[in-house]
Formats: sequence, structure tokens, C-alpha cells
Amino acid sequence: EYVQVQDMLSLCGLGRMAPNTVVMGFQKLPENRKPGDIPSIPRDAYVSSIRNTLKYRFNVIVAKNAELIDFKERQQGTIDIWWMADDGGLVLLVAHLLSQRPQWSNC
Repeated sequence: EYVQVQDMLSLCGLGRMAPNTVVMGFQKLPENRKPGDIPSIPRDAYVSSIRNTLKYRFNVIVAKNAELIDFKERQQGTIDIWWMADDGGLVLLVAHLLSQRPQWSNC
């Protein structure tokens, strides 16, 4: 297990001000990886990291192809939302906030 994730979750924040969301990269299957892709961790460690994040009551956002996005350019397409759990509307809020930014207003 990757203990660094658990350590980071237990130590992050400053006083009463603490983050409540963790953004993780989407894990590609080994057969779909290309040379130069971001290195992946073992599947069990990846799932364990997500479980530990949820155990610490953090929200989890898994971003697919985030490394391909040029955040300075205007984006077009869709913002896909997969509602996995009752998180108080976090996923809808994230989509709304992204669509309010000029770079994402065409999505």
C-alpha cells in the first residue's frame, strides 16, 4: 500500500482550515499505456488509495486525461459527471464552477 497517501490525508490542512477534496489521475490499464505516459501504480494500491481517501471523509475526483488539457486555451466538448455517492452536490458544483470560467464556457 502506498502509505504516502494516507500520511498526506492525515497531515494536510492548517488549523480548522483543511481541504476536503482529492483529485487523482485516471489509472490506465497496462495494455493501454503508451511510452511516455505518466507511470502507473499497482491496481491494488490505486484502489486502496481511493478507499483510504474516502475513509478520511474526503471527496474523490478522478480526472481522466487531465494531463492533455491546456488550461490557457478555450476548451470545447462536454464535462462528464459520474455521480457515485451522495456528496452533497459536489459533482454538480464542480461542473457549474468549471462552466463559469472563460476557458470552459463552451463546454
